[in-house]
Amino acid sequence: DSCMGDGDNFFFHIGKGLYDNGSGSSSSVMAAIRGCKNAGAKVISLSLGGSGATAQEEEFYRSKFEDEGILLIAAAGNDGNTAKSFPASYGSVMSVAAMEPEATFSQRNNQVEI
Repeated sequence: DSCMGDGDNFFFHIGKGLYDNGSGSSSSVMAAIRGCKNAGAKVISLSLGGSGATAQEEEFYRSKFEDEGILLIAAAGNDGNTAKSFPASYGSVMSVAAMEPEATFSQRNNQVEI
């Protein structure tokens, strides 16, 4: 974990939810999100995703957004198709994708918001 910033105005908190090889579990990602929240994060950006959705995960992300006021932003995916990736495709998470014409790797589905 590390933080930097200019006093009360802005800071980064880096939480690690995956191993160096990019693998991990939903529980380790949720633990990293809790760590960011406990460090004072109001916006959490996740550059990760997978194909499986669970009710437990969906409730976790919903509660972070609706109950705790945390904006969660996640990558839509990098498979270059219209499949949904999670957590980006949960309703309480803002899904982001690359929009450049040459970004054929980026997911394109109805959950992408920016």
